[in-house]
Amino acid sequence: MSGCAARSRPPRSSAIRACWILKGDTDVEGYKPQVRARPPVLLIHGDADELIPAQALFHSAQALSVLDVPVEWHMSAGVGHGIDEEGLRHGGEFLARRLRVAARAQ
Repeated sequence: MSGCAARSRPPRSSAIRACWILKGDTDVEGYKPQVRARPPVLLIHGDADELIPAQALFHSAQALSVLDVPVEWHMSAGVGHGIDEEGLRHGGEFLARRLRVAARAQ
């Protein structure tokens, strides 16, 4: 698994917005002991990405779910390897929502 942000973030993280790639790992159960924090993750991907297949978003979401990491995702229609305004909007709303939750918890 590459880009395992959930493993490296301190426990006080309130959210992670990440581009995630699952590289051939289908047995992610073995990663569970390494996951020290499980802040929510937002995955954003373009359905026209020629570099990383759109299916990677679904593999990543499933892997995070197996690791008990709360995950949301957004697939941007017609977007290649990048992020469009809709993806940015989703990212901003995700962070705002998670930061409100974190502020209420303090």
